[in-house]
Amino acid sequence: MNDGAPELYPWQRESWRTLKAAWRTARPPSGLLLSAPPGAGLERLAERLQYFLFQERSRHAANSSKAGRLLAAGAHPDLLKVEPEPPAQTIRREQLRDLLRFWELGSRFGGTRMVLLSPAEALQRGACDVLLKLLEEAPPATLLVFLAERTGTLPATLRSRCLQLLVPCRPDSATLDWLRERLPPGEDADAWLRLTRTGPLAVQEMVARGEGALREQLEAFLAGRERRPALQLAADWQQWGAARVLEWLRLLVIERIRARIEAGGQLPLGGLIDYYEVLARCRRELESSSGARESSLLEESVLALRHPRPRYL
Repeated sequence: MNDGAPELYPWQRESWRTLKAAWRTARPPSGLLLSAPPGAGLERLAERLQYFLFQERSRHAANSSKAGRLLAAGAHPDLLKVEPEPPAQTIRREQLRDLLRFWELGSRFGGTRMVLLSPAEALQRGACDVLLKLLEEAPPATLLVFLAERTGTLPATLRSRCLQLLVPCRPDSATLDWLRERLPPGEDADAWLRLTRTGPLAVQEMVARGEGALREQLEAFLAGRERRPALQLAADWQQWGAARVLEWLRLLVIERIRARIEAGGQLPLGGLIDYYEVLARCRRELESSSGARESSLLEESVLALRHPRPRYL
């Protein structure tokens, strides 16, 4: 590995071999869609690709060294990053003016030009239309890279023009060893990954925020061991934020559904599925309305479990 090139995470190595193989072909892709669960470190994989294209594949040693220094400084002229402009959470068509000018220029180093768009879910429809046209008429040695956690939000026509690569976070020995080294003693790395279905970096953040305590509280609630009034519970949970509480409830309910299915389906699923639907509706309401009262949604999540609909009694 060249000096300055970022080190890959253990769970990214297989995907990296796939990427390098794609650039050994006669016609490398003009579009690349990298997707992974939250906390998989997609940015690190994209950075490694930048070094590979701008530094390792350079024909001249002097250009290779200079490219490495420019990448480290975030100033490489053949790289353009497009992100949502604060306070907006979207990438609008109007933001792509710089991209269009960049697309028309030649490479300063005689190699590949790259545009990195992250997160791809933030792209508005008008922006997607512009990018689709660029992909359809892409000149040689140009690359659009999309980073996404939910590829389904992108138009199918745009996805079809890209090499699509899902970066999995399988709990293999290398990944688990990496995570165990970074978690406090006693934390079960395998259990965290299995339950949250996220990447190791997200697990690190959750543990650092103390969400293990929240998880224990919600497990006690689902098991019927927490009998405090709904209003009191909602007030207590609100310190974590309704989004995190509802997400943890969703994950724990999924785990209970999975356990019952693995037990042979002998235990009824109706009540759990009904409760999952309530949680999903509360999350949608929370995400769609900035004025949604978190305490009311949390209280509803308590009452919906304690007083299920009669058809599931």
